[in-house]
Amino acid sequence: VTVITNQPGGTALAEQVSVDEGGLRMYLVVAQNGRNVRIDAPALSTSFTGELNAAGTEISGTWTLRQTTLPLTMVRATVEGKR
Repeated sequence: VTVITNQPGGTALAEQVSVDEGGLRMYLVVAQNGRNVRIDAPALSTSFTGELNAAGTEISGTWTLRQTTLPLTMVRATVEGKR
């Protein structure tokens, strides 16, 4: 689970919670330029780059871990799974 929380002034705080690792929390570095978003997890040498959709509900892009890249779409979670 990745949680990104917008802050005043256009910044964001983010953390990833690994359910498989007993709730291990890792802090992430988030950068946004327009609709382009980059999320880095320096402790794991992994990153995600993607584009925010016009509605602000999805970020579609590529997750990279060392030499492995995979497509990934992050979707905004809502109450009871409704968007």
